[in-house]
Amino acid sequence: MRIFLDTSFIIAAAGSRTGLPRYILEHGQRSQWVFITSLYCEEEVARNIHKVGGEAFWLSVIRPDLRIHTTEVVLDYPLVFDASKDRPVIISALGSGADYLLTLDSADFAPLLNTEVYGMRVRLPLAFAREIKLPIADAPRESGAQH
Repeated sequence: MRIFLDTSFIIAAAGSRTGLPRYILEHGQRSQWVFITSLYCEEEVARNIHKVGGEAFWLSVIRPDLRIHTTEVVLDYPLVFDASKDRPVIISALGSGADYLLTLDSADFAPLLNTEVYGMRVRLPLAFAREIKLPIADAPRESGAQH
């Protein structure tokens, strides 16, 4: 399975040992899923990771396992997506051939959540986990609301 991780997902996975993004990442690494991001997202992570204190996990565990994809794609049909700052994320994810794009940005990605864009599924972590039947009952729990 090829999974594109956006900035919000990567920062959440790096910043919390007990959150669902970290659990998905660790399960995927054991299952040999291919994790992809874009140079655009990688740069956003580098600028913002200090806010959650996840620099060490980002640099030692997440970053070495990511394939970095350039922002290039040729589409047969128009891509209508209002969140211009996230358009490079969608374009890179499509160009990478990802099966899924995982995000925690439910505001900007709201029109695309739980849909397919050119065959790529756009999901929040919980929807993804349920869809692939990931055993989330075994996942560590975090206090506070899930994104």
